[in-house]
Amino acid sequence: MNLKASFIAIIASGVVATPLMAETEVETKGGIEATSGDFSFEFGGRIQLDFNTFDEDGTEMQDGFEFRRARLFAAGTLYSDWDYKAQYDFAGDAVEAKDLYIKYTGWDAGDITIGQFKQPFSLEELTSSKYITFMERALPNAFATGRRVGVGYNTADDNSTFAASFYGQSADESTAGDEGFGLGARYTFLPMKSENSLFHLGAAVAVEEAPDSATESVRFRQRMEAHMAERLVNTGSITSVDSITKVGVEGAWVSGPLSIQGEYIMADVARDIGSDVSFDGYYAFASYFLDGQTSRPYKKGSFGRVKASDVWELGLRLSSINLDDVSNGVNGGEMIDITLGANYYVNPNLRFMFNYVMSEVSSNGVTVEEPNAFVVRASFDF
Repeated sequence: MNLKASFIAIIASGVVATPLMAETEVETKGGIEATSGDFSFEFGGRIQLDFNTFDEDGTEMQDGFEFRRARLFAAGTLYSDWDYKAQYDFAGDAVEAKDLYIKYTGWDAGDITIGQFKQPFSLEELTSSKYITFMERALPNAFATGRRVGVGYNTADDNSTFAASFYGQSADESTAGDEGFGLGARYTFLPMKSENSLFHLGAAVAVEEAPDSATESVRFRQRMEAHMAERLVNTGSITSVDSITKVGVEGAWVSGPLSIQGEYIMADVARDIGSDVSFDGYYAFASYFLDGQTSRPYKKGSFGRVKASDVWELGLRLSSINLDDVSNGVNGGEMIDITLGANYYVNPNLRFMFNYVMSEVSSNGVTVEEPNAFVVRASFDF
């Protein structure tokens, strides 16, 4: 039995060994969950099947089907104060670890998380792929920290959240030397909140070391907002890196069926040899539910499941990423995407998504190609 299978087996055996009493409650609405006193167990997953087709303009891209995500997870609570989650993705060529953590929730001042989890950076990154408005996250997501192994603290009240973490690499990465460590923090608050509307503001910062290797290198790259596309902007390997500092600001406004959201992220790379380099990106989008009643639900600094059936949502997004710092020797290119989106919610767990992406790629200020993509997704989770 491999390590991943053993981990899941340990969790399962712990749940089975729990002294479930006669008052055990089993819930199957949208998933499988059992609760008994201070213990609970939940099993679920998601399947996202995409079809991509491209109107190429230079770089060749492959049309076809792709399982974008195929995940299973086990999660729950042990002895009231300890939460756990183990989630794996089976969509790629190899099984990939996603969430793998335990969380202590018995401290009034906040929760402590140990393991692999999403680090506190970026509203769109921290909103689950089950709930994001467009099929792919916007171009600046290339700078987001994502999931890393570490220790985190988070706390929240009705109008604000704060999270901080110390982390290394992800569970599936490996290096010959030290992995490179980082510190991150994010703060959000609601200057306005009512029954049908809210205004969200937030800021995040992360400071990271480069992994210890012969070159101490880092690279940023991005594809247009269709996952089967080729990466069209790429800094290449930036060597002799001392540290990377990332700063992000975010905002969102929801008024009934109308939602507006945007972020700006910058990344500064400090080098021991050679000039420091800087990159940045932004996005802004608007979406609207055509029934005039459905609204994006918000909780503790991110957006959640849209509880709608037989409802259409329309969206429009502009996003940009600039990986050029020509004066300091990096010509990674710049890309701007305009994405038109339509989502049909069959029910809260099943939706069909349609995105048309128009991209413009430039190098040193000169347009080099303008590909388009049409992508369709069937997304189901339980």
